[in-house]
Amino acid sequence: MATSRKLSLLGLRFEPTRVLSTALATMLNQHRDRAFPDYDFLMGALRAQNWKSLLDWSKHHSSPLPSSYAEQGLDQMEVYLIRREFVALFRKFQFLPDESGQDPEAAATSAYKANEHRCSRYNRKLRLLLGNPANLTLHRVKGTTGLVMEERLQLYQFLDGCRKWIKLVLGSRPNMTDIYSKCDFGGGASVGVHGEATNVGRKILARRLTVTPSCAPIAFAAWMANPHLRSLLCPAGADQDLVSDETYYWTFRKRMRLVSYNKLEFVPKTAMVHRAIATEPLLNGFVQKGIDLVMRQKMLKHGIDLKYGWKFNQIWARAGSHERDDGFATLDLSSASDTICTELVKFLLPNEWWSLLNSARSPAVRHHNMYHRVEKFCSMGNGFCFPLETLIFASFARQAAIHNGQSPRFLTFGDDIIVKQSVVPLLIKRLGDVGFILNQEKSYWSGEFRESCGADWVRGREVTPVYMRKRISDVTQLVAFHNSLYSKCFGEVNPFPLVTRALRELVPASIRPVELYRPGSKPFNTGFVVPQDEFMASPLTRWDATTGSWQCIELSSVPCPDQFEHPLRNAVEYLSVLRGASGAQPLSLRRKTRTRVGYLDTRGRDYDLMVASGRYLPSNN
Repeated sequence: MATSRKLSLLGLRFEPTRVLSTALATMLNQHRDRAFPDYDFLMGALRAQNWKSLLDWSKHHSSPLPSSYAEQGLDQMEVYLIRREFVALFRKFQFLPDESGQDPEAAATSAYKANEHRCSRYNRKLRLLLGNPANLTLHRVKGTTGLVMEERLQLYQFLDGCRKWIKLVLGSRPNMTDIYSKCDFGGGASVGVHGEATNVGRKILARRLTVTPSCAPIAFAAWMANPHLRSLLCPAGADQDLVSDETYYWTFRKRMRLVSYNKLEFVPKTAMVHRAIATEPLLNGFVQKGIDLVMRQKMLKHGIDLKYGWKFNQIWARAGSHERDDGFATLDLSSASDTICTELVKFLLPNEWWSLLNSARSPAVRHHNMYHRVEKFCSMGNGFCFPLETLIFASFARQAAIHNGQSPRFLTFGDDIIVKQSVVPLLIKRLGDVGFILNQEKSYWSGEFRESCGADWVRGREVTPVYMRKRISDVTQLVAFHNSLYSKCFGEVNPFPLVTRALRELVPASIRPVELYRPGSKPFNTGFVVPQDEFMASPLTRWDATTGSWQCIELSSVPCPDQFEHPLRNAVEYLSVLRGASGAQPLSLRRKTRTRVGYLDTRGRDYDLMVASGRYLPSNN
């Protein structure tokens, strides 16, 4: 006889630090004797919730353990990996300031100001060096002055080689028709459109279209080049072919709001410091997207893939982790986009490309109602920042290899650079000459460790830890982290079984969704990934004789729809579908999802859902 019971799964909430403490404490207890000689200190700090002490400890205990552990008969690599994962669990956790004793936003603000000052100095330096190159040929005599001038001449010749190659990649001038056809809106926030509702509908129908004065003509031309956007400016009931360009212009002009700045914002990076990003004016972002796509196409023709290039970086990093003569080195830069000084970009880009990019960027930044002219050319949040910095670093890597008399073998993906070991000294020097800062903690050109594009390798073995980057407060977030730790950590299957079990036990067994582990497949994150015996023993799984398959409770999340009324909403939804949005829900909120619970058989067939007020009432046969 069937019985019924309530499943209040969706209403279950966790204290984020409790989830973190559970994982850390379980890992400490499991490997106390093997990997944590400092167990007493760590457990004491954990019990006292003294996160500041743990963060301070992590700064000095992220390196491999000393050889004495190997002498005790323990596998040094395994001990290193355990401690590495322990640090990764809280190193990038989003602590609140009163929890960690840290102020990551203040640290990010300080770093941002320091980078602005650095860009200012290097702008002056490069203005003197590159403004009148004829002066470099004078005073080439023996002595200190002669040596300085010789070094400056070599730097100029190096940058000139980079400039010629960039011109070969981009061409002498941009094809504006091609750029106009690719201008589009992204999903992030803009000046005037922020919060959760930042979809394309909110941006197209914004009451005020923010744009910098230099970008306004480009934005208008790009808008008019898109027939769907053009129709939205057409008066109601009017024939587009009969509306004059002047009418379109003044309709556009009435909605346009001129600004001269982007907004400085911060997003989590680590527990100690946030990452500074720029929220661009709405139409600047629209134009920057078109420039971004055209640059990506041109770079792809020269072997720089900005869509799947991260995969090749990871493959080359793995090859570099096998110690050999003149193998691959992986380099990473600190605050790369925030240290691209304006004078460097002005020299490297062809004149018409420079004029276009300079017009589309924001010349000033707003922070706490204060306005400052920026010394950097662009920062994260700018639509073409990523391809631009990739192109610049690619030109440096290529030129450094040629200067060494080698064929240019390199990969760049943002500020993740891979070159031959013999190229590293010159490349580091030239990057430093124009203001870039090498990240010593994440750059490797000797030994057997390599890291690039989020993948870490030692002697060909993947040792990438799993980070707890978010404050886990609900079941869907807990499931996603659990499954990452179960199946992704160090390229193995569940290297921390007691930790994953402790995480599962945070949810009562009677309402704990599970998912069958499938070797070689990524988890669907419909439940906690478990082996077959635990899956079949779960009270929430059942055998369906009619389909000949097992059924289990599944979690599925869909974006929350953006509910707003506007006379042109249907037209914008149609445009969103043409851009690739889901036809069922083309306009949705950012970072907001709706989770539902139901049964799913192991062959992937959906069954009827019975969801009411966040509660599911299953029946066990």
